[in-house]
Amino acid sequence: MAAKETITIDATYSPSTAELDVGLIYADGSFHYFTATGGRVSKTILMAEAGTYTLAFRNNASYKVKVSGSVNY
Repeated sequence: MAAKETITIDATYSPSTAELDVGLIYADGSFHYFTATGGRVSKTILMAEAGTYTLAFRNNASYKVKVSGSVNY
């Protein structure tokens, strides 16, 4: 990604009672995230600097969660 490009995440997950940490893993291994609740993820992230990133979803629930949606960049 180049600096000032955006990544838009639009997804749903179930069960909606779960909380997910959604974000990007940077090249140094750090995870920068926001917490999604209520079964929906809708977020646009502006890239501060150029680099290679990995999109990640961390399930904070004690049960399986199914996620589906799209990512545009």
